[in-house]
Amino acid sequence: MSKDTWLSWYHDKRVEGSIVNFARILKEGGSARILDFGCGTGRNAIYLAKLGFKVEGFDWSRAAVEISRKELSKLKLKADLRVWDMNETPLPYPDSHFDGVLVMRVMHHTYVDKIRRAASEIGRITKRGGYLYVEVPTYEKAMRLGLEGVRSREPEPGTFVPLTGDEAGIPHHHFKKEELIALFQGFTPRELQERYEHYCLTALRT
Repeated sequence: MSKDTWLSWYHDKRVEGSIVNFARILKEGGSARILDFGCGTGRNAIYLAKLGFKVEGFDWSRAAVEISRKELSKLKLKADLRVWDMNETPLPYPDSHFDGVLVMRVMHHTYVDKIRRAASEIGRITKRGGYLYVEVPTYEKAMRLGLEGVRSREPEPGTFVPLTGDEAGIPHHHFKKEELIALFQGFTPRELQERYEHYCLTALRT
C-alpha cells in the first residue's frame, strides 16, 4: 500500500463533533499551540486554525500535506505542517511544546512497540496541564471483523494485518480499554467513551 492510497478517503471535510468538543475544552483551558498527529489533508488542522489556535501537524503522505497547505493558503490561514512518519522517533518537536495533541484514528496503524514509543513522545512534547484527545479501534471490532470473514494475520496480540482489501498489509492494532489507559501513563483520563467501535479518550497531562 502506498502512502497516497488513503488520499481518496481524505476528501471528506466534515469536522466531527468529537473534534468540536475537544476544541471547546482547549479553549476553556486557555490552550494555544496544538499538534494534529497524522493530519491527513488537514480538515482538523484547518478547523483549529480557523478558531485561532497555533496549529502544527504532520503526516507521512507528502501529497496529503501539500493538499493541506494549499487549502490553508486559499483560506489565508496558517499552520506549520510537515512530512513525517509517526514510526520515526523522537518526534521533531521540543519538550513540553504543545498545549494539546489530537490523535485521530492514526496511531493504531503500526506495531505495539512503536505505538508505545509514539505515546511516550506525546507525553514528552505535551505541557503539564495540556490536553490529549485520541481515537483508536476497539478489540471487539477486530473480533467482529473476524466473525464476518475478514481475513488477516495476527503477528502479535491485538494487532491484525488484513490480507485483502484496500488496507492489505497495513497493521491495525485494536485496543482493550485498560491497555489504552495504561499507554498514556503521564496523563489522567478525563473522559473515555466508546463510539462507532472506537475508544475516544480525553486526558490531561499531569
